[in-house]
Amino acid sequence: MLFLIGITEIPEYCFNYCTKLETLTIPTSVETIEYGNFFRTPSLKTINYKGTQEQWNEIIIKDNNPDLSRATINYNYTE
Repeated sequence: MLFLIGITEIPEYCFNYCTKLETLTIPTSVETIEYGNFFRTPSLKTINYKGTQEQWNEIIIKDNNPDLSRATINYNYTE
């Protein structure tokens, strides 16, 4: 499990080819998920998002993040 704390952007290719990444927790501070972050992350199953679905929908998600769209997103996540 990986936690991102206090960031506003997940930079390009940050998780590209992270083949063992299964779960990721994203804080409400994230405003942009850049190009190619979730490409060839076949084990990614769960995104724990600390905000609401409405907040998630406001995040700018750039192209080439196909594995992100296949993951289950848990909204209002708390540890």
